[in-house]
Parts: sequence; C-alpha cells; structure tokens
Amino acid sequence: MAMRAILYFKVRDFFAEVERLRRPELGERPIVVGRSKGNTCVVVSASAEARSEGVSEGISIRHAQRLCPDAMIIESNPAVYREVFEQILQILARYSPLLEPHGDDAAFLDVTAVQHLFGSARQIATDAAARINGETGLDVLVGLAANKLVAEIVVAYALARAFCAEACVAGFRESLQRKTPRRRIQAPNLLEIPPGSEEKFLAPLPVEWLSGVGDKTARRLEKLGARTIGDLAQVPESLLVKQFGVLGSSLYRQARGIDYATVESAFPEEVVVIEHGFDDEIEEPAELEAYLAKMAESLSWQLKESGKAARTITLALVTNSGRELLSYTAKRPIASKVEIFGAAARLLRHLAREEARVISMRLKLSDLKLCEGVQLGFLDISERDRRLRLTLDSIRARFGEDSIRFAASMLLEGRRAVLARLSV
Repeated sequence: MAMRAILYFKVRDFFAEVERLRRPELGERPIVVGRSKGNTCVVVSASAEARSEGVSEGISIRHAQRLCPDAMIIESNPAVYREVFEQILQILARYSPLLEPHGDDAAFLDVTAVQHLFGSARQIATDAAARINGETGLDVLVGLAANKLVAEIVVAYALARAFCAEACVAGFRESLQRKTPRRRIQAPNLLEIPPGSEEKFLAPLPVEWLSGVGDKTARRLEKLGARTIGDLAQVPESLLVKQFGVLGSSLYRQARGIDYATVESAFPEEVVVIEHGFDDEIEEPAELEAYLAKMAESLSWQLKESGKAARTITLALVTNSGRELLSYTAKRPIASKVEIFGAAARLLRHLAREEARVISMRLKLSDLKLCEGVQLGFLDISERDRRLRLTLDSIRARFGEDSIRFAASMLLEGRRAVLARLSV
C-alpha cells in the first residue's frame, strides 16, 4: 500500500491580509481585525506587524491598541473572507477531490493517488501555493506528512517559531500568556516531515499540541510525568486508557505520530451507482452482459429522473482472484441505456479474464451534467428516435421500469427458452 501524502494549507494571517489586499493604501501598517463578542470587541486576526508587538487572537481590541498603537483596527467582514476562502478551495480542488476545509483559513488535501498526474507531493504543494498567491495575493504555509495530525502540527510549529526564536516551542505558549512582544523570523513556505520521523519530530513539543488535550488534561498528564509528547510516548497505553478512557488510546497513538483519519471531501462527487452480487459465481461473458444490460437500464432511468447525463462510466468487478476496475470517459455526456450499456460492455470485455469467476459487479456513472445544453449525437436528432424514446419512457412511467427491457437483459435461461420456441 502506498504511503499517504497529506498536505495541510494554512493562510498566514488570513483576515488581516485580505483586508490589506482590499486597502492597498495601508502598505505595511499593522492590521488588527476585530469582531463584537457580547459587550466587548475581540481580535480575530492580526497581521505579522501587529503580532510582533504582542497582539494575538482572543484579546480585547483595547488591549491590542495598547500593545500596538499604530495598528489599523478593522471590523470583521465574514462574507468577504468566505468568498476568498472558497476561491482557495477551488484552486486546491484542481489537484485532488480529497479536499477538507479546516476552520476559516486552512484545508487538508490528500494527494496520495494523484502524484502520477501532477508530480510529487512536494511539487504539488509548491505549485498549489504559487497558484494561490498568484490568484489571490495571499501567502500560505504548507505542511507535508503521511497523516493529518503531523501535517497540521508542523504548520502550527512553523507559525510558532515565526515569533519565537527558542528551539523549544513550549516557550511560545508561555509568551502567548504573557502577551509580550516576540521577535519575528521568516518561516519557510513548505515544511515536510518524512515518513518514519513523525515520533522524533513530535517528541520535544508540549502535550497541548495534541488533539483532545486542553489545560485540564495537560495537568493530569503532568502528574503522570508527561509534559512533552516524547514523555507521553513512554506512558503505557493501559495506564492512559485507565486514566482517560477512549482518549487514552488516541493519545497513545498520537504521541507516536500515528493517525488513521482520512481527508473528507468538501465536494463529494455526485454519482449514480448500481451494484449486483451473484449467488453463484459467474464466468460466462454473455451472462454478465445480460446483467449489465439490466443495470444500464436502471441507471439510465435514474439519470432521466434527475435530468442529467454522465461523462464517466466506471465498471468494477469482484472476482475470485481480486478486484478489477476500469473507467471510460465519453467525448460528450451520455444518458441513454443504449450508450451506457455499449460503454459498459466494452469495459467488461477489457476486464474479463479467462477462468475468472465474478462475485459481484458495480456500475457507476459520474461527472454528471445537466442535460440542458448537452450536444446530441447524430442518432439523437432523429425525430423518429425522439418519438420512440418518449413513447418508451411513458410506458415505463405508467407500468414500471421492467415493462420494457433490453433483449440482452433477459437472463440466459429465458433467452434460450424464447430461441427454442422460435426454432420449432
């Protein structure tokens, strides 16, 4: 199994930098973005110039003004930030459908399966970051690791180090609480943790950096002698489970840089799909085509009800020797049962192996488009063909989907019986 390649993109000082782009006259002036919260107004974003003076999210605007008197205070514009963030997501979606937003200014991208298309994970990260900068003007940090946990933490680590010169990032947490000015240093745009080095990277970091560890849990871990993630990795799993239940097992894995969480797609693919499992394994191609014809009819009916056509057809077979999968992308969207069955039958002929016995068959239509505006083929513009389709559709609508079927969709026994009668 290929090692996963997870990218974590985070926009630097997102809200503040969007405001700077909207107001070029601000130049390099410190920017603080505030939002009303009850009777007070708190900081939700601050530019690097303001952060270097000690401004951070969550403090009051009054406190921010005392720390950085020259700062430009701007009221938050959520609709504007949302629009820019959606633009960033659209850029990332060009590389992989496995794209998961994380908060208002970050996103995970799983590029494990697309490196043969766009280059290595490092190349994708660099190219995507450059496109985001070129199309939005914003700067992003990218973490590259074998899982989501480490990809996110390495970016947080870089942002912490950008305002804290000490090697131990625990000092960064303390300086945040003191709200004292910190010297800003430049963080690299791409940060990579090679597979196998996750535990070593995490070891010196404080346990608060792990998911599920707040102040209360951190104090309880400190009583077990675990202040850093490296300390936590030495605590037996049984003891952690006894103290924290399910969270204990999670902490045990996280301390070793293990994370099985998948990247959940922000733009789930719209598909229509049908699957058929066989009681008895089938190896005769003609019998498989009979089932395939019926499946094509069913999918065609579903497309008609949704008013859409499909560009991509994927056929998956589970055989006694494993799983086979093949896709076909048509030159134009198709929706009729004849076209779907024709494409699926060609895929079946490519996938069929001698002596392979099929256990189940799955047919999926994806890359769906609205039929409106779809260019039709030569046969489709025939008035006779159009009237025939309308008649067949009306019959099926009135008497059910099985009232009119492909001859090929009849099971072999039924077809043989018909042929036997005709030969008498």
